[in-house]
Amino acid sequence: MKSIKKIMLIMVVLAFVLAGMVSVAGAEEVSGGEGFLSGEEGVTEGAEAMEEPNAPDGPDGPDEPEKEPEGAKEPEESKESEGTDVTGDGSQGNPWVIESWNNLTTLIEGKQGGWIRLNNDIDGESNDLLIPEGISVTIDLNGHTFDCMDIGFGKEKASTLHIVSSVAGGNLVVSDYIWGAGNLGFENCEVSAKAIDGGEGSITFNGASANLGVGAEEVGGFLWGGPEIKLSNNSTMDLNGWNVQIDEAAKIDIEAGSKITGIPFIMAYSWEDETRDNLQAFIDAIEEYAAAAGFTLDTNEDNVIIFLDNEKKQVESGSLVGVTDLKEKDPDVSIDGATYDGTAKKPKVTVEGRELDPNDYDVTSKDAAGNEVTELKDAGTYTLTITGKGSYTGTATQNITIKQAMPKYAPLTKPIDGTTDQKDQEKSLSNPKGVEDQELSGTWKWTDNAENLGAGKKKYPVTFKPDDANYTSITSDVVVSTWGAEKNNGTAENPIWNYVAKDGTTSAEVTGNNIIWLKEESEGLSTWYGLDNFEDTFDKGSKFWVHWLSISEDSNEWKDYYEKLDDEYKKLAENQKLWIFLMGVTNPDGEDYHGSFNSPVDLYIQLGTDWDMDDINAVFISDASDEVLSVQTLSNYTLPDGTKVMVAKVGLRHFSPYALMEISLPDPSPVTGDSSRILLWSLLAVLSCGAMICAAVYSRKRRQA
Repeated sequence: MKSIKKIMLIMVVLAFVLAGMVSVAGAEEVSGGEGFLSGEEGVTEGAEAMEEPNAPDGPDGPDEPEKEPEGAKEPEESKESEGTDVTGDGSQGNPWVIESWNNLTTLIEGKQGGWIRLNNDIDGESNDLLIPEGISVTIDLNGHTFDCMDIGFGKEKASTLHIVSSVAGGNLVVSDYIWGAGNLGFENCEVSAKAIDGGEGSITFNGASANLGVGAEEVGGFLWGGPEIKLSNNSTMDLNGWNVQIDEAAKIDIEAGSKITGIPFIMAYSWEDETRDNLQAFIDAIEEYAAAAGFTLDTNEDNVIIFLDNEKKQVESGSLVGVTDLKEKDPDVSIDGATYDGTAKKPKVTVEGRELDPNDYDVTSKDAAGNEVTELKDAGTYTLTITGKGSYTGTATQNITIKQAMPKYAPLTKPIDGTTDQKDQEKSLSNPKGVEDQELSGTWKWTDNAENLGAGKKKYPVTFKPDDANYTSITSDVVVSTWGAEKNNGTAENPIWNYVAKDGTTSAEVTGNNIIWLKEESEGLSTWYGLDNFEDTFDKGSKFWVHWLSISEDSNEWKDYYEKLDDEYKKLAENQKLWIFLMGVTNPDGEDYHGSFNSPVDLYIQLGTDWDMDDINAVFISDASDEVLSVQTLSNYTLPDGTKVMVAKVGLRHFSPYALMEISLPDPSPVTGDSSRILLWSLLAVLSCGAMICAAVYSRKRRQA
């Protein structure tokens, strides 16, 4: 630390020298700023003389004697060329672009404010840059270096000067002093000078670094009488062992990451009357900055603020390190990937857009129930308490939420069989998977809000609720076929959709005035059935269905129809030579079709290759006399799947008991091969509510599947 005695000696010598200086430089006097770098009428070559703190002619601090500026002279002719013409209009978007010192002075002397951008390095040599009174100038170094002797920015009528660099690497080199009564700002640049002296305005450093005391032999440092001094965005000011003089009412704001270093001591006093009435309040306002740097503050016998180490010993130079009160700044706390994924989350704390280092704070977390947790992993809302460390003080509380994960689920692409029980239907859904592709346990819930899609299909929204609270419920649309499992008995290009119920009933939708085909399969055999709807007898959307009864699988139902047989046919059934199947049409409203047809409706039944087409007959069975029907056999009939087979074509007048059989009868009439009459049956149709056919086949000759 430079001793107080040395400073006192310097002040005495300077006072003696200044007392003998009477000349004023130049016809055009250049005004300097108020403070230790300026007098009332000019700019000093050096700096203000500092009085001994307890000198009789001043307060416990420095006087501000008059100074005769050695630098107040006509600017020297620059050795630099005139450069090109200035371009731009002075706006931020279109600044004046300069390439020489002469370009710059032409703008400044013309009192042209606004934005000025350097197009290359500029060396002002021994010239001063003097900003006219009352204007605002922003000089964009644009990554270049700008040299000059002094910079002045207003004395009586404040000016504003901002030095910025839109490109990294901008450097301002001032051989002597930066002085003035206006506002001064530095952004994204480096600056060096013997001292900075301001009397009335504010000074800001934003991402800038200032190296002061450079080249100073007797006086240097930082003196500021304005109301605000602010360092932000990792700004630095290095005093290099030269002191600070400041108005004790000034607000000093040093944000975390910024700092002032190399301070031997601080002289704080009132700029108006040079008193120290509020010195302790000033110390209280900056002591947290000193503490953040590892120092405490005290005053000596001369009311000069000094720095003490941990052992309460005065140090040669101290620092003020920026701190941020987290409570005041209301930090933003976030986590990457705020959705459950099975991994622990690390919170990030951001203050005014700047992410803090995890070493700058501690975090404690509690879940929604108030229980302290050691990791942020499970879905839920947590209360985080952030406690600052080092350059950050205070605490802040904020809630964060880890969202539930969405289970992985591939919706069904085919309808499920609605003729099965509920558990079997839910098995078709399969359970969704978790973040690690593990199957999730849970329950499916069906809603009653179904959409009718036709052909017995209904679309239900079903919701899966996982047992694991880390996952959200999901809803999927499921198509349920109330007619049975969907099956394409055609081709991909020409599909023929049939539906097979759990009991084996096979259905097809009535789609219009055409033949409605279905392919019934049971016991390893299959048969095509076709119902002619060319007269629009059956409504579109109706269900044409066939159900073959099995003695073993449908024993009760089979017995019901067996009891309806005449005794002569029961024997055929007992010998398994008579087979029963059911057939009918169900309207879209769910009611079975009944009543007589206006004209016969043709029913086509595929026959096996070993059937005798001359012996195919049909009869309507009634309680009175049986009605013999007309049956045609058609050879080489083309089925929907393209195969050519023999079919029986039976004309139906209503859904009532019918009989179809292949059996030779003692009938003297000739057999034509196209039709014949028979009173014995291989197919029996029994009407239930006028809407169901029961059929029995004497010899079950069916095409192999």
